[in-house]
Amino acid sequence: MVEFKDGMALHPPRHNHQESFVQACLGKGTTESPFGVAGVLTQVLNLGTIAEYLNVDLQFDPQTKHLIGSEEANARRAGPAPRAGWADCC
Repeated sequence: MVEFKDGMALHPPRHNHQESFVQACLGKGTTESPFGVAGVLTQVLNLGTIAEYLNVDLQFDPQTKHLIGSEEANARRAGPAPRAGWADCC
């Protein structure tokens, strides 16, 4: 890991979390927490939470984004349906 020391060095953020997001939306740089990393980490956290809640081992297909062999786990992964009037908004 010594050869990666410089690449892993912490650097002070230029902006706070909210300002970093706004600046990235304006095309002025990137976020301090890239969505490409945050999305995958959130997915792993959610899958782990579902597995713990159901107290089962789960297999996840990253291509289809579905859990294999557990409809209950897939229902929890999908979350509740949108409230009336919001289903077609986006």
